Amino acid sequence: MKQGNSTVLGMATSLAAMALVGCAGTSDQYPSLAARDAERETQRTTGQFTPADADETVAPSSQTFGQLRGFVEQARSAHQEFMASGTDTRRLIQDAQSTDSESDLRARALVAVAELSVLHGRTNIALGDLDQMEFNAASTFAPLDDIRAAQVLVGQMAAEQEAFLNSLDSITRQF
Repeated sequence: MKQGNSTVLGMATSLAAMALVGCAGTSDQYPSLAARDAERETQRTTGQFTPADADETVAPSSQTFGQLRGFVEQARSAHQEFMASGTDTRRLIQDAQSTDSESDLRARALVAVAELSVLHGRTNIALGDLDQMEFNAASTFAPLDDIRAAQVLVGQMAAEQEAFLNSLDSITRQF
């Protein structure tokens, strides 16, 4: 049995060696790796390069500030609505815990959680719009400070909502 394995191994090694030899060819079949004439010319790479002045940044337009305010206001509105509904939703869920699984109170509690998720989604949409605005501004070298400040503000709102929804999730898992 050992002799059969060594024969198979020997045949496999021979086949691999023949395959490698078959790949080799004459050097005239391949392009030269020597530098080409165009690569040897130094005129293409010499000269003076002057960087653009740092003062030549694109100023944000009033439309940009209007969009920025709109996205922040959209998030703020959704967040205020979320927080106003959140306390009632938590109370509704806690009251529904003592009812059977097909009660109207449980159904209303789950609908209230779904409504909070929609509001959380609206906040995240505003955050996504701000991310897109940042990308567009960065690609035109426009200032990013105001956009990033708005992203931080809206991101904090979204994180607060996420934490609240996670706390409700731990309660609704007990349903």
